[in-house]
Amino acid sequence: MPDAPLLALALAAFCCAPALAQDAVDTAVPAVEIRSKKNAGDMPYLSAYKIQQRLLSLLPPEPRVSDIRMRVLYTSLSQSEQDDFLPASWAVAIVGKTFEQVVPVTRGGYFLLPEVPVAADEDGTLMFNTQTKKKTLSAVWTVRAQGNVLPYRDFARAIGEYELVRRRIGVGELALRQIREHRPNALRACFANREGAILVDGAASGAVARGSCWLLKFDVDKANTAAVVGFSGALEALALDALGDSSIPPEGKYRISRPELIEDFDSEGKIGW
Repeated sequence: MPDAPLLALALAAFCCAPALAQDAVDTAVPAVEIRSKKNAGDMPYLSAYKIQQRLLSLLPPEPRVSDIRMRVLYTSLSQSEQDDFLPASWAVAIVGKTFEQVVPVTRGGYFLLPEVPVAADEDGTLMFNTQTKKKTLSAVWTVRAQGNVLPYRDFARAIGEYELVRRRIGVGELALRQIREHRPNALRACFANREGAILVDGAASGAVARGSCWLLKFDVDKANTAAVVGFSGALEALALDALGDSSIPPEGKYRISRPELIEDFDSEGKIGW
């Protein structure tokens, strides 16, 4: 199984993924036959799952305005093509000696790994159906919009929630170093059919186009006002991203390198098997 935003691989935290509702992540996937294919991006399921759970454990409790999703990073797709990616069949699967399970993937290559104890027992593999970056995956901070509207205060709050996660990452958690060191400063909105725009209080926002998506840089002066970010068009994904920061890697995300370096987590927010 081929393909790439997890374990024994580097994980990049991609701060951008349009509004991905939990029900979208749980969408039923058609049954397919998973056949072994060589892909440098394939990785151990257990390590990938531990990375995901570690990040989820760092999020503030509900109610909040952001969520975390994992993301595949493809070797053959440009940033814009990755934003538009929608699998024709399966894209991510967990495979062991006695089972194989397809993981639902939404537009852009975003997914959430399910807990599969048998996969841990059988040293299962996280496989991808397209060539993905070796030892690399991504974590995306999605933002919850209220329909086609997002209060500017919630935009600020989403950045604050990321900041909280960043500060909770220990200095010794080397695999999460990029997430700890970098910070998002923009909102990324991706629209269906490449048709849409970001507005602020109903007017042009100065957002920057990137493929079928738009990036709106955060304006601290609007953080505590009644300003509203609006989305014209069919919004398919909304997430945090970075704009105008040369210190951020070309793929625009926060990489988690060598997830296998993360030890079993303890009872204080970390998981153990």
